[in-house]
Amino acid sequence: MDVTLLHFANLRLGTTFPTLGPRGRDQRAQLVETLDSLADLALAEHAHAVVISGDLFGCPVPAPGTLKSVREFFARLRDSAIPVVLLAGSRDPQSVFGPHQQANAREDLEGAILLDRLNPRAAVEDLGLVFQWVSLSHPEPYTTGDPDRGSRPTVVGLACHDTSEALDLSAVADAFADTGITYLAVGGDPGFSVQQRSNLTVCSPGAPEPLEWGQEEGSVALVRIGTGPARVNRGRTGVRSLARRDLTLTLANAQDVVALIAAQAREDLGLEVILRGKCPGHVLIDPASIESELGARFFHLRVVDRTELVIDIGEQGDVPRGTVLGNYVRVMDARIRAAGDADRRMHEREAYRLGMGLLQGEGTPP
Repeated sequence: MDVTLLHFANLRLGTTFPTLGPRGRDQRAQLVETLDSLADLALAEHAHAVVISGDLFGCPVPAPGTLKSVREFFARLRDSAIPVVLLAGSRDPQSVFGPHQQANAREDLEGAILLDRLNPRAAVEDLGLVFQWVSLSHPEPYTTGDPDRGSRPTVVGLACHDTSEALDLSAVADAFADTGITYLAVGGDPGFSVQQRSNLTVCSPGAPEPLEWGQEEGSVALVRIGTGPARVNRGRTGVRSLARRDLTLTLANAQDVVALIAAQAREDLGLEVILRGKCPGHVLIDPASIESELGARFFHLRVVDRTELVIDIGEQGDVPRGTVLGNYVRVMDARIRAAGDADRRMHEREAYRLGMGLLQGEGTPP
């Protein structure tokens, strides 16, 4: 029979989200709600098993309420006769996954099948599957059953990418193409990707809820295992986006920057908008003020100014020569141009912005 797996990783319960400020607490709570929705998805998709390939947690000491929700998640799937197979990632707590837990019943995991170096293999006979712990750095053959009797269960590998280097899923697929694995579930990387080599399918399912800037949506993998290679569909999960988007300004539209950002607003969007392009010297872009003015329209808003400052010091410019403002602009233009590195240039630009605000009567800087 065909077997359906719900495969996810990188939920990272307990993550602090420092770049979201006060909103970090809300997103941390959302991770717990997303975990519950994954049980709903497993039932809706009639999944035969759930596979978690690392980083269920994202903190060394989970809160009691988080652990309670995890126990309820596993208990709900157990009561629905859906086995859960998982392994620990580098972010998972030793208090739950550590070696000293081997002798007890792992109450926090509610009977889930945990794979690790000490217990690398588990068979689920009624599904015809063998789940295998895999080291990404040591490809080796994984064979099961008795081929002479025609009984060879399908091997599903679980691995977690635990280094800081970028995950090259194509290289992983090349390395494991002849190991006998039908589906290799890889965690540790928040990006969704699928690679196939002959009868092998390798998948990084992404993150069920966005974790960092640039992740527009959460995702999991819905896997169908039957004859031929495993088939993977990307499942949309989560309720928020943590988008990173460039906004290119011109000398003509820079003064409309607030309206341009406001046009993207929605309450479920965390947006890091990076301003690029050109900005005339008389237009003051204050990221903190924009965030304050528009922040309530977004889940969270972060503005980063990377525009090129264009200061018109000609006779027809906005800052005439001989005036206090004109003299200030010319001095600061020279200082910005003379800045030896990017950090110094940003420092001088900030000084220019604050000084222009004072000279134009916009008040005292905070």
